[in-house]
Amino acid sequence: MFFIQTIPPEEATGAVRELYDRGGPVWQNLTLRPEAALALHALIQALRATMDPRRFELVYFLSASRNGCSA
Repeated sequence: MFFIQTIPPEEATGAVRELYDRGGPVWQNLTLRPEAALALHALIQALRATMDPRRFELVYFLSASRNGCSA
């Protein structure tokens, strides 16, 4: 079993605090590399802004299912 080391919420400051404020386990699991997580979030937002919402959700769903994500 794998365990992901994270920075606890009570110790979070700066970019890490911003990740915790976004909520969700995906962002919280990237607390050791907050710059990469924020860049990923910016990329997702840029893609979302240029796509039809329905198409974006379809691509998001298909990519998640292709990668074996069941959530």
